[in-house]
Amino acid sequence: MALRQYDSTNPQDEILLLQWWSHLVETNELRTVFDERYERVSEFLLAFRHDVLLIETDERGIWGAFWFDKSPLAGAFFSLWLRRDHRQSKASLEAISLALGVGFHDLKFRAILVVTSEPVIAKLHQRYGFHRLGIVPGLYFGNDAIVSYMTDDQFDAIAGATEPTTLAEAANGG
Repeated sequence: MALRQYDSTNPQDEILLLQWWSHLVETNELRTVFDERYERVSEFLLAFRHDVLLIETDERGIWGAFWFDKSPLAGAFFSLWLRRDHRQSKASLEAISLALGVGFHDLKFRAILVVTSEPVIAKLHQRYGFHRLGIVPGLYFGNDAIVSYMTDDQFDAIAGATEPTTLAEAANGG
């Protein structure tokens, strides 16, 4: 795995981010992940200057992006995007685990929150070990948001007790 942190001072990383933005626009995925302000490429680039963005790349560019929106508390919101050809793959599951590990171990978050409007994704969160908090009306681009959390202790317990194949089965609905 080559999960690494995006460096906004590196021109090559900015090119990767521009390619990712272009891909999101071309595939009509931008508004499923980001709100309308990120339709402007300058806003998209600025979004990742202060938050932590981790990326996985291949010859086609970014295939996985994982970011933490830091809270003034001891936690963060965690979001991710996977290119269609990497969704529900073992490599993507490993990258998600590594990214969460960075959040808990390197960034020292005590809790990580995830938010979705899709019940299927919320079930994947739960299979991965997140605990559902509830629904916030209208939070997710006007749609109801399903909010879940995981603590660092829960992550460590899962990471220490779960084989990668079990996690892969969970990601594939098994």
